[in-house]
Amino acid sequence: MGNSGISEFHSQNYLHHLIKTKPFHFPEIGETGFVKSQLKIPVMNISEQLIKNYAEKRDLPALDATSKLGVYLRFGTISIREVTRIALDWSEVFLNALIWQNIFSQILRHFPQVENRYILKWVSEYGTVKYPQPIVEHAFARERVLRVYKNALG
Repeated sequence: MGNSGISEFHSQNYLHHLIKTKPFHFPEIGETGFVKSQLKIPVMNISEQLIKNYAEKRDLPALDATSKLGVYLRFGTISIREVTRIALDWSEVFLNALIWQNIFSQILRHFPQVENRYILKWVSEYGTVKYPQPIVEHAFARERVLRVYKNALG
C-alpha cells in the first residue's frame, strides 16, 4: 500500500480569497446561553502500533484497541485525508473501517430517516432481545447492512 494518491490540501493558502471584513466580537460560550458540557471526549489514538494491530485487536473489548477518531472526524477536527494517508501506509483493515465509517455517516447525514424508519424495516429484530448486543463482529455487521441496503435499492 502506498499513499501517493492522497495529497494534502492546505486551505490556509486560499484565505486571501475570502471577503475582508472588520473584526467582530466572537461570543464566549456563556454569552450564547450554552453551558460547557461535563462530557469527557475520548483522546484519539492514531499511533502506528494501534493501527498496525487494528485487525487483530479491534474486536476485543477488554483492550483499548480503537482509535476513538469518530467524534474528531464527525466535527472535522482531524482531516479525513490525513487519517487516510496514515491508514494507507499501516493497515488495509483500518482503511476499510475508515471508509465504512465515512460512507455510513454520509448516509445518515443525507438520509436521517435511515436511522429509525428503514432500520426497523430492514432489520426487524432491531430494538428487541434478538438484536445483537453492541459487541458484534464488524465484518458480519458491515456485510449485512450492505446486503440489506443493496436489496432495498432493487
